[in-house]
Amino acid sequence: MYKLLFIIPITALLIFNCDLFTQQRTLKPYDPEKAGATIVEEFNITNKISITGIPIFPEGVLINSRYDVAEYNNTIYIYNNNKIYIFNKDTFEKIDELVLNIRATYINKGYGMAITSSGNAFLYCPYLLFSINLFTGDSIKINIDEINFENDRISKLGYDKNKDAIWFLKYENNLPYLLFYSYNAHEQEFVFIEQKEAPKSYHEITSIYGDTCWFNGFIYADASNKKSNIGISRYSFINLNQQLHFIDVEYLNTLTLPQSTHYDGEHIWLMVERCNQIQMLKLLPHG
Repeated sequence: MYKLLFIIPITALLIFNCDLFTQQRTLKPYDPEKAGATIVEEFNITNKISITGIPIFPEGVLINSRYDVAEYNNTIYIYNNNKIYIFNKDTFEKIDELVLNIRATYINKGYGMAITSSGNAFLYCPYLLFSINLFTGDSIKINIDEINFENDRISKLGYDKNKDAIWFLKYENNLPYLLFYSYNAHEQEFVFIEQKEAPKSYHEITSIYGDTCWFNGFIYADASNKKSNIGISRYSFINLNQQLHFIDVEYLNTLTLPQSTHYDGEHIWLMVERCNQIQMLKLLPHG
């Protein structure tokens, strides 16, 4: 039985999606300088992963969905629609594919996956938290009904590899805060570490590594629904209001709207539709 010492309080970002207003955007050639990042490696995983969703016109292979990315033991885990796809981080050869025993249809939209240094995995879906067995796919719902979150709801979960801490994003009086916890596997409990004010961004927070926070997404530039600032931004807890870096995803030669980027301390990992393939990009930020 889990003892939790914390509170859990499209237009969703699209995966492999060229948005519905693609005619307002043109595919730009790959330009590392304008992108603010170099593609170190590109892995074709088209036939190794099945991301569910509705094909978006006119790019028929692009699909409307959500996915989550986590890392453990030099392995990348990608969650979508009750499945976790497991890849070797160095070669991106597919290791395994887990079918989770979660039957609710709305669970296909994940809002964060965390895997601790000891291999304890957690998946957060709207208002539900699950413990995941990475060998069998068995999933245990963690009871949050008796947890007092002071009427605040968690909207995102992730893992800080640098501090071996699980983080939860919550809003209090419309301000974003991050709650950090360690996980005691023996006692099966979350132990509160600290609460921090989160950087404010129009994008969605997706990865934390020490004092570094990464956000991804886009904003609507005007009433015509034209999208802008399509990319990945970096902030620091030292100065919450200063954007330290921006990766312009459009100059990576893709129309994908970014989501669930993963930062490992050196590289950004981003899944996109590119060159008529589903690719996982290994990016080195610079500039």
